[in-house]
Amino acid sequence: MNQKTSNSIITVNKAPKSRTDSKETLKTYREEYFVDLFSGAKIPVTDEYIKKCATEWLQLVREEEVLVMSTYRLRKAIPKQTWHGWIQRCPELKQAQDLVRDMIAERRECGGLKFKYSAPLIMKVQHLYDPEWKESEVWRASLAPKSESITQPIQVVLERFPDSPLVPVKKQIEE
Repeated sequence: MNQKTSNSIITVNKAPKSRTDSKETLKTYREEYFVDLFSGAKIPVTDEYIKKCATEWLQLVREEEVLVMSTYRLRKAIPKQTWHGWIQRCPELKQAQDLVRDMIAERRECGGLKFKYSAPLIMKVQHLYDPEWKESEVWRASLAPKSESITQPIQVVLERFPDSPLVPVKKQIEE
């Protein structure tokens, strides 16, 4: 009974897959539902819901005179952390955020130029909305140290000009 076994069969040990590798990571409660603070209702947060928020946000800014980025979020009573998570999660909402920022920046700048809004207030916060405005403010700030470095006093020496026939001599008043 000396039978030789064939060496052609090779046993391959495969590492068993864990259950979490084959499935998507489970979403937490906060990502699946949004609790409306006004009504207390749990609203399911799907990608479609977030895209709908992006569309509504753009419509609100286009139709009303919105001057602050957070107006839509506050009207919907969405907490800031939840909103920022949605922006990171949905590229459409991120694009809407960029468009809304540009629309508000243009509205504020034109309103400041036409004296519809307080120009000094607009100038103080416009850099938050317009990156070009911020670049120009940084450039202006870089000029200040150059002008401050010139601290030497300037002396002006006035010499007496000689008398000439064209310019008569000023008579001095005696006391």
